[in-house]
Amino acid sequence: VTAADFDPPFTASRLTGLAVRLDPYAERLVRQRSGLLRLSLYGRDGTTIYSSAFSHRGRVLPLDGTPLLAGALAGQVGVEASPLEAPEEADLREQGDGALVIVAPFVANGRIVGAYRVYQDLAPFRPIRPLVWTVVLGGFAVSQDVEFHGGFLR
Repeated sequence: VTAADFDPPFTASRLTGLAVRLDPYAERLVRQRSGLLRLSLYGRDGTTIYSSAFSHRGRVLPLDGTPLLAGALAGQVGVEASPLEAPEEADLREQGDGALVIVAPFVANGRIVGAYRVYQDLAPFRPIRPLVWTVVLGGFAVSQDVEFHGGFLR
């Protein structure tokens, strides 16, 4: 993905070209049972320039109705546990009863050009959820120097 992929106009042919490049990677992640439920990329105006859910490609999300996306486009990483109740999450409900949603800025050449959102299946973590939240919350309380690098918290 390049910074130019996030520049409007988002024509059908450009979105298709991006999907041709990214679909093999997204499909491989799902096949490897990574727990990835969906990966989406957004332009600065909220246009879904890529989604592993074909029907979402090209949709424009209102930024005032999607605070995590608006925050990512402003430079903040957002994380939430979703019960998958939003209309745009309907297709994910058959895969599980919840997901961890991570929305982060996509930075190229030192500037925010868009954002990405990842839905991660929570099912494998259900048995150890109290332990995970204790570690996560305890880690944030101990260290304020948390950084987001390439999809991983450090």
